[in-house]
Order: sequence, then C-alpha cells, then structure tokens
Amino acid sequence: MPTSTEELKKFKPFDFQYWVVNELRGTPSQKKVGDMGIDGLSFYHHYPIQVKQSDSVGRNVVDNFETALRRYYKERTGNFIGFIVAFSFTKGAHEEVARAKKDGFKLELVTVQRLLDKKFTIAQEGELFAGCFKQGREYNMSEKQKPQPNIVEIAARMLRDPKSVRLTPELKRRIGARILDDQKNDPQKHKATPKPKKPG
Repeated sequence: MPTSTEELKKFKPFDFQYWVVNELRGTPSQKKVGDMGIDGLSFYHHYPIQVKQSDSVGRNVVDNFETALRRYYKERTGNFIGFIVAFSFTKGAHEEVARAKKDGFKLELVTVQRLLDKKFTIAQEGELFAGCFKQGREYNMSEKQKPQPNIVEIAARMLRDPKSVRLTPELKRRIGARILDDQKNDPQKHKATPKPKKPG
C-alpha cells in the first residue's frame, strides 16, 4: 500500500483512480472513457467522485465537474453533492466551491494527503441509521403512529437503491423508532456478542 504522495504520483492513471475511490469506500467507474467526468460513486449514497492525479487543480476543473453533476442529478434542481480528489487545489478552485453553494452545489475538495492520513471519508449507511436511531429515540409516538411493518421494507430498499427512497425527517424518525421497538421486543437478537477470550 502507498504511504506517500510521491509514490501515488508514480501510479498509472487508472491504478491511482482505483486507489482513491477504494479509499473512499466507493465503486470505480467501469468506463475508461465517456464517464461524464465521474470516476466513481460513493457506496451508499452514490455521490459522484472525480479523481485528478495533479497538483494545483483549478477553477476550470470545478466548473466542468458542476456540469457533470447537473447531468448526473438530472431530475434535481439543487443539492448537487460531489467530491474532487487531487494532490492540491488553487485558491480559484476553493473560491468556485464557495460560489457554487448559491446554485445548490455541495462540493468537497479532498487532498490525497487527507486520504493517506485517514482524515477523510464519505458517510455510509451506518452513519445514516445511527441518525435514524437518534431521531427515533427522541420521537414520542401516539398509538396510531407506532412503527409500521413496511418500515423494514423501506429501509431494505434504501440499502439496495438509495435514490428510490426520499428520506424525509419523518421517515428517519419512523425507521429509528422501528429499530428501538425491535430492540425492546427482541433484545436477545440485538445483544452484543462477546469477544472470545485469548487462551491463557
């Protein structure tokens, strides 16, 4: 495994791309050309990732990625989320990220060094359901609002295809409440498995 940016600069382009997307726990694009400027997708939310094996990546790269995100999120009018990874970025690139927020873009410029230092990752389904759990715990439901059986089906569908479910605050609370209800009624199923003791 590489331990420095100098090593990674010597990687072949597609090996470097694969390393970056894998570090982000994503799925690399299967296309070597014609990928619309998207080199991979995050595992759970399918956020686009662009990889640049370059220093001083500038405003023009961010501009082009915005166009790629508009095509990818073709049914949206905002909340265009994406990540660009490179060795370094110019001041102009950071300024464009700040400006693009007004147009509904949520872009993150990630340096390769942050990946090497394990200081950056993209939130996965575990973090999502942790949020559901917290909201469910704080949700006082009446009897008519008790968790419905289809909540489990909805949660499973979210894992298979995140874009198929619109995760509203109400739905997050209901999923969290279902988790809590399940734990209350079947605590044995949720009991932590103790680690085996090392032979003495």
